[in-house]
Amino acid sequence: MANEEESRKVGRRRDEMTTVLILLEELLSNLQINLLLISLIITLIGPNTRKRKRWSIEDPTRMLDSIPAHVKQLDRLVRLTDRSCVDNLRMDRNTFGRLCRILRDCAGLIDQKFVTVEEQVAMFLCVLSHHKKTRIVGYDFMRSSHTVSRYIHIVIRAVLMLHNLFLVKPSPIDDSCNDRRWSWFKGRAM
Repeated sequence: MANEEESRKVGRRRDEMTTVLILLEELLSNLQINLLLISLIITLIGPNTRKRKRWSIEDPTRMLDSIPAHVKQLDRLVRLTDRSCVDNLRMDRNTFGRLCRILRDCAGLIDQKFVTVEEQVAMFLCVLSHHKKTRIVGYDFMRSSHTVSRYIHIVIRAVLMLHNLFLVKPSPIDDSCNDRRWSWFKGRAM
């Protein structure tokens, strides 16, 4: 009888433990479902409360549609005549093309996703030659002032990398120089 009674107690405990385990499994599955629902609600509501994104899904196609307008603007500034190129960028078309080629080959400038090297250099030269603000250049090139500023910094970094090519190292003038332009400085040594 004692064995029978102990086996019943063990059986009851086993049944109780099984019941507790089943309850715990149900609680965990309910918890997982609740967490899933809460995360779904947060993802549905979340974008409305977050900071507005600058580009939506439709914007790349809009950017692609605006490329012909950007090319037309660059053509108007640079490629029509040498006179218009000199007026806008302070250099003729040949010089502008050579500068773009040097910056592309030697300094490593590359065409970006929506802005070519020629447009980057033209923005830089507009700021440099006419002392225009980035907002004005951005309006002329149909770009944001942030984009203009970024590409101006990229081009100026590339130009500074070419200092050995663009800047000539002066050679000192000796006392034996017979050039009459330097004769004024010979007697004034201190």
